[in-house]
Amino acid sequence: MFYSVPVERLAPMFDPAAGDSEWSTDDLVAIYQHQVSTPLDVEFAAMEPAQRQVMNEFLGDERRASILSLLRHESPPVEALGLLKDYAKVARDHPTSPIPLEVATTLYWLAVAAALVRCGRRISSLPVDDLDAGFIWASTRPWIDLPEAALVVQAMQLVKPHPE
Repeated sequence: MFYSVPVERLAPMFDPAAGDSEWSTDDLVAIYQHQVSTPLDVEFAAMEPAQRQVMNEFLGDERRASILSLLRHESPPVEALGLLKDYAKVARDHPTSPIPLEVATTLYWLAVAAALVRCGRRISSLPVDDLDAGFIWASTRPWIDLPEAALVVQAMQLVKPHPE
């Protein structure tokens, strides 16, 4: 699925200073915390049956598992992380999405990072330099917690090892 997105909506993904957010940092913190704590079965209720099956396999008896629990899981199903990435991408690219661009973009990068670090799989076809730029951007968001910032830094090191 390809979406045509105006460049100004994508700029914050690579340049934290680009674009003027209509949200304050406090708002973004609260919205991000709400998004990552919402149960997956609620967040992804409108999924196609095959996608719902992937998420249900991850959830098992834990129907109240959240996006955060997926990101922090020791070995999450890469398919579930792919669904999260796609969800975030649609939310980021859709002009009337209720999720702020910055939060959706953060969720996108966290899903990509988790797949790389926890599953050893790339779920993005972006070039290495773009992955690196996106991970740098995500790691500096004031609304993510330390474990997620560390996850993004680990992904950055896997994608483009920096000299010590």
